Amino acid sequence: MELREPRLFRAELVADSALSPRVRALSLATLGPEPLEWIPGQYLELGLAGADKRMPYSIANAPGSALAGRFELAVLRGSGGGALDELVVGAAVDVFGPCGTFVRSAPPDVPTVFVGTGTGLAPLRAMFQSALEEQSSAPIVVLFGARTEPEILWRGELEALADRVPRFRYEPTLTQPQNGWSGRRGRVQDHLAELVSPLANAHVYLCGLSEMVVDCTRVLTTELGLAASRISTEGH
Repeated sequence: MELREPRLFRAELVADSALSPRVRALSLATLGPEPLEWIPGQYLELGLAGADKRMPYSIANAPGSALAGRFELAVLRGSGGGALDELVVGAAVDVFGPCGTFVRSAPPDVPTVFVGTGTGLAPLRAMFQSALEEQSSAPIVVLFGARTEPEILWRGELEALADRVPRFRYEPTLTQPQNGWSGRRGRVQDHLAELVSPLANAHVYLCGLSEMVVDCTRVLTTELGLAASRISTEGH
């Protein structure tokens, strides 16, 4: 797996939609002859055209996915000082990347558990999209934590995947569930033993707030006995 040399380029916002009350899905296309090539899990640094400051955002889709050459981001409103909050379709941004080494390292036949909270689901989404394109029967589990139901990102898409793909399991959990929620409750840490332990030789990818990543790593290694080499992490 060869990491591409990051480069500076310009991209145009071609689609904008709401993922949750606080998170937008931005779909962008590169401007210029060279298409963007990346490995699922990597990120880009974005800033307003001509501005000095750029902020990191993980690429939320795998290359060759349904977005046909575009790249998608999950952008929390107010992140980076809110520089991208008012970005409209047709506007251009400066982009540097791809960057980062948080990429899939386990072979396709190894069971995989993706654990994310908030926009930490973005690089994991790119990873499991890529994994689902491979010829394998190995289980894929996505454990996603949010506070409330409206904050569940890509819910319809992931529920449809779980219904359609036998080896794909989707498990959202809420820390502040409202009336009518019948799914999992509590932090993602509370569900690791149930979801990871039955999978022999599983590899776990963690992404989200650093406190969650550190605590999940502790649970996996000290309580469940998972080797550190079977855990890949990215915190923010």
